[in-house]
Amino acid sequence: MKNTQAFTLIELLVVVLIIGILAAVALPQYQVAVKKANLAKYMDLVKAIKDAEEVYFMANGSFTPDIDELDVSLPSLASCTKTSNSSGTFYDCGNERYGVFKAGATTPTNVQAGDSTIRYLQFFGDTVSDGKNLYKGDIVCYSKGKVARQACRSLGPGEEWQSSGSWDYKYVIR
Repeated sequence: MKNTQAFTLIELLVVVLIIGILAAVALPQYQVAVKKANLAKYMDLVKAIKDAEEVYFMANGSFTPDIDELDVSLPSLASCTKTSNSSGTFYDCGNERYGVFKAGATTPTNVQAGDSTIRYLQFFGDTVSDGKNLYKGDIVCYSKGKVARQACRSLGPGEEWQSSGSWDYKYVIR
């Protein structure tokens, strides 16, 4: 009788089952981690735009509706489409959108990345959105879907509420 060492079919099935369970648990967390990393990058960009807008305001007495007038370094915009309209100036770069809205009661700047948007809000006074108070300088992470919502929550302490608009949830970072 020959002595062979091999795995049985049952042992192989158990290993495949364990790998499948680990993958099912790890994949959603991986998706959140990727979205969180992207949003963290955009948070830095929104904060840089915020600082540039405040410098522009101090120098000119008003906010600019043109993102090109700000002293801020944006990612390469060579392949992006620039749009200027009555709302402001925007760069559409496929899955990302950068924009500065014209001055008014609310003048937000934002970076949209797929199913999330991070927006810095400038207010000349406090305002209400979906029944919640928003204040000058607030940064709001808008999300569509569960992964984007979890990524917004990971940006720091804040307040979340379900949106009545086109976004599922809004998360204010204070």
